[in-house]
Amino acid sequence: MKLRAPMPSFAEAPAAALASIASLAALFLLLAVADGADEAGVRLPESVARAEADRGGACIVLASGAQAPGAPRATRFAFSDGNSPGRPLGAVTDVYLAALRVLDSDPERAFAVSADAGVPFALVDDVIEQLRRAGAREVTLLTRAAPAGSAP
Repeated sequence: MKLRAPMPSFAEAPAAALASIASLAALFLLLAVADGADEAGVRLPESVARAEADRGGACIVLASGAQAPGAPRATRFAFSDGNSPGRPLGAVTDVYLAALRVLDSDPERAFAVSADAGVPFALVDDVIEQLRRAGAREVTLLTRAAPAGSAP
């Protein structure tokens, strides 16, 4: 009696399991961005009037950096296209290039700007201007709810 050679086995993860993990990771990222729970430690400004930002939009984070006594406050920039984790940007002008890349693949993509309450508004305005120049059609400023009883 002749025995056949054993069939080689290939250890591969099922595609469905990898897709499920990727879906859960994307969902977690979206929830973290929407809730303002990012690693930059951004303290969002308060707002009485609020609107919802679309899920899956790109997000630009402006966080106040560590400040040495007597030194000007540094601001850190980060960018996420909505599908991948945020990556640091060098300056406000980098927002333009990052937005162009996203809008090239999806011209209708919404953008959210998450700025620390300590970041000067002129810098937030510069970021919004870079998004406008790139062709963004929808930009939302992320805020947290003002405490009950606050004046409008």
